[in-house]
Amino acid sequence: MTRRTTPQTTDAPAAAPSPEARRWAQQLASAQRLQAQIEALDQLAQAHRAERHAQQAAERQQLRQAHEQMAQALDQALVAKWLAGPLRRRALALLGQLADAGCAPAEAVHDRHAEVSLAQRRAERADAWRQRVEAQLAQPLDETGGSAQARLQAAMRRWQTEQDERRAQRRAARERRRTTDQEAAQQLDAQDALRRLFRSLASALHPDREPDPHVRERKTAWMAEANAAYERRDLLALMQVQQRLAEAPAAGVAEAQLAAYAELLKRRVADLERERAARQQALAQEAGLPEGVPANEQTLALAREQELAQLAATLAHWQRAVSQARSPERLQRWLQDSAD
Repeated sequence: MTRRTTPQTTDAPAAAPSPEARRWAQQLASAQRLQAQIEALDQLAQAHRAERHAQQAAERQQLRQAHEQMAQALDQALVAKWLAGPLRRRALALLGQLADAGCAPAEAVHDRHAEVSLAQRRAERADAWRQRVEAQLAQPLDETGGSAQARLQAAMRRWQTEQDERRAQRRAARERRRTTDQEAAQQLDAQDALRRLFRSLASALHPDREPDPHVRERKTAWMAEANAAYERRDLLALMQVQQRLAEAPAAGVAEAQLAAYAELLKRRVADLERERAARQQALAQEAGLPEGVPANEQTLALAREQELAQLAATLAHWQRAVSQARSPERLQRWLQDSAD
C-alpha cells in the first residue's frame, strides 16, 4: 500500500526592500527624529521660561521696588542739596543706570536735576555709534529723515542685507555643484510629490474598499490625517501615513518616485538639522550658557540657579543702598565707595 504524502507549503519569505526603499525609510526616520527633537526643544524652552519666571518673580518685584525707593531717596538728597560736585554727578549717573534698567521714576528724577536729559544722552550715544558704523562700512549713512538711531538701524539693516546676499550667493554656488542626486530629484518637485502620494493614499484608504469594519475605521482615521497633511502641504506627514499603511516601507510606490521622495526628504532633513541647531543655539544664548555648552535640562537648571543667585545678590546690594540713603552721611559714603 502506497502512502500518500501531502506536500507541505511554506510562506515565501518577504521580499527585501530595494535600496531606494531603504534610503527612503532612512531619510524618513531621520526627519521624524529631528522633528521630535525640535518639538522637545520647544517644550524644554517653554518649561525653562516658566520655571525661571516662577523662581525669580518675587525677587524681581522686590528689585523694582528697591530701584524706585533708591530713585526717591536720590531725588530727596538732590533737592536737599546733600550732594555736590563728584557725588552729585555720581548720583545722576546712578539714576541713569536705574533708568536703563527699566525704572521710569529714575529717568524722571534724573531729568529734573540734570542739565542734559537722558533722551539727549541716548541721542549722543546713537551719533557715536553712527560714526563707528560709518567707519566700518566705509560710507556715510543717510542723513535725511529719522533720528540718528533710526539711521543707524537702517544702515545696519543694509549691511545685514549685503551679508545675507553674499551668503545666498555662496549657497547658490554650492547648489550648482550638487551631484546627480539633485538632478534626479528635480524630476519630481514637492507639489507633484504631494499630489501623487495623496492620490495613492486616497485610493488605498478608501473606506468602500475595506470590508473589515475595524480596519475601515483605522483607515478612515488615517485618511483624515492625510487630508489634513495635504491641506498643509506637509509631504513628511503624508509619508508618515504611507509608512503606517503598509508593512513594507513605501509599498506600492514606484522606484523612480521613491528616489525622488528620498531626495526631497534629504533636503527636509538638512532643513530640520539647521532648524534644530538654530533652536539649540537660541535657547543656549537666552539662558546665558557658555559657548559650546548645549541647552538641556541639567545645564538650564544650573543656569537658573546661577541667575537666581546673581539676582539675589543684586537685590541685597540695592536694599543695602536704600538703607544707606536714609541719612546724608551714609549716602555720601555709599556713593563714594560705589564710585571707587
